[in-house]
Amino acid sequence: MIVPLAEDVAQAYSLRPVTSRELLEAGLKELYESAGRKLPPELTKRLDGATDPAAFLSVVVDARVSLGKVDELTVPRAFVVAAKGFTRATDAFCGLSLRGNTSPMSSDAEFGLGFELDGATGEAWLTYVLGTQMANQAVIPSPASFPWHVTRVIPGSPASRAGMRVGDVVTHVGEQVVDAKSHNSLFRLLAAPTVSPMAQFGQIERPTTATSFRVKREGAAVAEFKLLRDGYTPESIFGVTRRENGLWDFLIDREAKIGYVRVGVVEPPAGGAFEEAVTGLIQGGAAGLVLDLRWCPGGYINPAVSITDVLLPPGKVIVNIQTRKPEQFSGQPVYVSKFGGGTDVFYKLPLVVLVNHETTGGGEMIAAALQDHGRGLIVGQRTFGKANVMNVVAVSLADGSPTGLGFRVSTGFTLRPNGKNRHRFADSKPGDPWGVKPNRGFEMPTTPDLSARLRAEAEQFAARPAGSRNAVPYDDPLEDPQRLMAVRYLKELIRAADKKSSGEKK
Repeated sequence: MIVPLAEDVAQAYSLRPVTSRELLEAGLKELYESAGRKLPPELTKRLDGATDPAAFLSVVVDARVSLGKVDELTVPRAFVVAAKGFTRATDAFCGLSLRGNTSPMSSDAEFGLGFELDGATGEAWLTYVLGTQMANQAVIPSPASFPWHVTRVIPGSPASRAGMRVGDVVTHVGEQVVDAKSHNSLFRLLAAPTVSPMAQFGQIERPTTATSFRVKREGAAVAEFKLLRDGYTPESIFGVTRRENGLWDFLIDREAKIGYVRVGVVEPPAGGAFEEAVTGLIQGGAAGLVLDLRWCPGGYINPAVSITDVLLPPGKVIVNIQTRKPEQFSGQPVYVSKFGGGTDVFYKLPLVVLVNHETTGGGEMIAAALQDHGRGLIVGQRTFGKANVMNVVAVSLADGSPTGLGFRVSTGFTLRPNGKNRHRFADSKPGDPWGVKPNRGFEMPTTPDLSARLRAEAEQFAARPAGSRNAVPYDDPLEDPQRLMAVRYLKELIRAADKKSSGEKK
């Protein structure tokens, strides 16, 4: 498996030339180091002399035999570790994922229900998915830590709508107790990771039936839920309060008529949802908008373009794409605004954009386009600096059957509308051009602890179901001083614009 993957990645990776030999050496080094050993020099020499897949495979087999038995390095785990090593020869953003998942914050093991368990993410989850393919019907150890602690609830999911919370401890699945004896088989029942041969993106087949859960909460409270796997679209556009009907209210200051929209993962539904939110605000007479891109983990180019398009006049460059292999990129080399919200009200609406060091990828793309076109005020902290375009190479078993996994590969970069770099490379310095900096004089430093607390509170707030009377800290505007400051800056912009307009009329 690892040799064909190395060949596919070498062909697809576009930031610089890389060979199968380099990838395999990097993978074997990772494998050996995970076992506390160094890759023997003779194996490196044999890789140098290998000229075809069969020769590479012979080296890989001998390397694994030479390593000997290591309890933690099962066959699927060894593959995941070796594939992780490919990042040594490519870049830190490449790596294994569920097939089709090019967004780093998209869910891992959410069971089609919208909640994640402690331990069942990242490499542990990928190893489990691959292991179940190899073990066929055998029950293998669950990656979830026992007891089952809920670590994430996805907004808009069945779990979110039912009121499941981060911190809940799942004690029952149906009438079955989750205990030391049953948790492996119950996890297998929930995950049901049998990948359909017809699946194009490695979707996981699960029965579309309701499953009941019982959870224990802090203070010994018990809650029960019945969750239905009926398919759902995760929310990625959030407002100020959630109405009883589940829709968001986007007004943060009713007296001043100021709107507020926070963007989460930039996935396909986000563009339409953002346009709908801004349209509703404008129809309601909004005087300005705070666009919150803090903690936005990025996502996909098209929805990021759609979001930006709403706030720019037609004919403005949103993003440039740079790649060494244009034939491997299915999108456009340049994306230009077309919609402009439909009327000039959209692209003349006073705007403040909140960013921080966790604003990544697509979120940075939006902020950079708005900044380059003088569209609003960028406030906060310098962004993360991720601008590489990703594609996914499928991972198959030795017999060619699908695994449900893919390998994310960097195929190019997005550049700012002005053509400047936005990506932070491994050797980038603070003075180099990367990320998006706030407008001069509008930096808002914060401590890592405060940023982490605000992010956790914002996510808890977003996942709270409609009609809930459960108060969370984020309900209090004073809990988020950065957002309050953004509203203050926006009021100043509006007053300045009104004063200018009055002067022009005289």
